[in-house]
Amino acid sequence: LASLCQSLGLEWTFSPYGLQGILLAHVFFNLPMASRLLLQALENIPGEQRQLAAQLGMRGWHFFRFIEWPWLRRQIPPVAALIFMLCFASFATVLSLGGGPQATTIELAIYQALSYDYDPARAAMLALIQMVCCLGLVLLSQRLSKAIAPGTTLLQGWRDPDDRLHSRICDTVLIVLALLLLLPPLLAVIVDGLNRQLPEVLAQPVLWQALWTSLRIALAAGVL
Repeated sequence: LASLCQSLGLEWTFSPYGLQGILLAHVFFNLPMASRLLLQALENIPGEQRQLAAQLGMRGWHFFRFIEWPWLRRQIPPVAALIFMLCFASFATVLSLGGGPQATTIELAIYQALSYDYDPARAAMLALIQMVCCLGLVLLSQRLSKAIAPGTTLLQGWRDPDDRLHSRICDTVLIVLALLLLLPPLLAVIVDGLNRQLPEVLAQPVLWQALWTSLRIALAAGVL
């Protein structure tokens, strides 16, 4: 984006380091998951409700308010709590893009207490604070959100055939904008990784050892 603005004669620079880089990275990681969870809530709306709303001519704001919002508002607190805990416990992203003490988190403080200061008591206290904050947020989100039973429906996935064209255009524009945020970093990683040094990297034992360690940790955490 900075190169594009420079080619257009616009004075705009962006640094991936610091709070803005950390925020952008966490949006990049959590946007697909949040979109999928909220979409799942919308997919649970019975087709009969959608059909009845279409028969009553309920579209736009009224359809969102009376049909979609009751399902979304019960899904937003758990999703927000999950993303908060993931960001609150983020370590590698903050360590890589921190850029200074102003972007230090509790995870980095725990790492510093163990690796540099060798103060296990302080690290344990910070870990306890982190656990209490996450637990309190989970309990609060569970209290604010009341799950709606999806029930049974004979019209699962039903869509109003009279949906307006501009709503579909708006959906397409939002999807394209999200893809412009998500795809370029992934494509950059793929392009940078496919070079002449790839066979040498794949032949390194340390790579497969790190992969095996990651798989063991992920499998053990998933089972537990």
